[in-house]
Amino acid sequence: MQPYIVIHFALYKEAESIIKSINAKLINRLKGIQLFNNESTYIIISGTGYINTANAITWLHCTYPHIINKALCINIGLAASESLNLYSWNYAGCIIDYATDKKFYTDIFTNEIPQCLFSVNKPADHNLTQLHPNAMFDMEGFSFVKTCQIFQPNHHIHIYKFISDKGDLFLDPDSMFKHYSENVIDNLNNLTHQIKYYLKKYLKEDSDNKLDDFLLKTENQFSLTFYQKNQLKNAVKYFLCFNTMNELEQIVLNKKFKHKRDKNYYFNNLINQLYAF
Repeated sequence: MQPYIVIHFALYKEAESIIKSINAKLINRLKGIQLFNNESTYIIISGTGYINTANAITWLHCTYPHIINKALCINIGLAASESLNLYSWNYAGCIIDYATDKKFYTDIFTNEIPQCLFSVNKPADHNLTQLHPNAMFDMEGFSFVKTCQIFQPNHHIHIYKFISDKGDLFLDPDSMFKHYSENVIDNLNNLTHQIKYYLKKYLKEDSDNKLDDFLLKTENQFSLTFYQKNQLKNAVKYFLCFNTMNELEQIVLNKKFKHKRDKNYYFNNLINQLYAF
């Protein structure tokens, strides 16, 4: 399991209630970056935007290299959305850089319904949010996941957002932060509990002959590359966090393929199905 937790915020006001609740102390700072710590928990405040986020996450891992590959990293913060409920908490399953359309998919270890998060270079207004009404918008998410990816495995990286803006609806900032502060601690604790529970099942290395036989049979059926074998194994382990071996066996049918493109198409659909369950 991950012995450390890193919680990233853009603003001190977003982090304040968490800092107070765990009695974290300021242990380091650098050009707008603030780092708080209590035992194995690190809270880092970067400032808003892509560059500030990337600089803060990079500085943290380079200054404290003992957390590399060993920290559960969670970005917590505010987001805009056209149709998601105001003041609701939402888990980001797909994070998209709006400028380039590059995507990052989290390994989803939570009962939350995953939402799409677009990262933009300025606060999203109504003209932008209405183009993707079911999505969330922020300024740090994509930078957070791509920078964390340099130092942590994908299944350590997660984003949880509070819907603070809704189209052109005017909101009182004090009222909004009151709702945020009242709920952030319980929601964060619940999220980390879920992630740790499912990660423990996901990372379980106990030998299972039935599972090994299934993987070997499927690998031979599709003539998989080394990369595809690892992709299949990770997807299967994820599926089994929520489902049984019998349910897994029902998904993969014995098929004969005339063309390689048909085999690749069916394999990609299989991976998507295992993650969607």
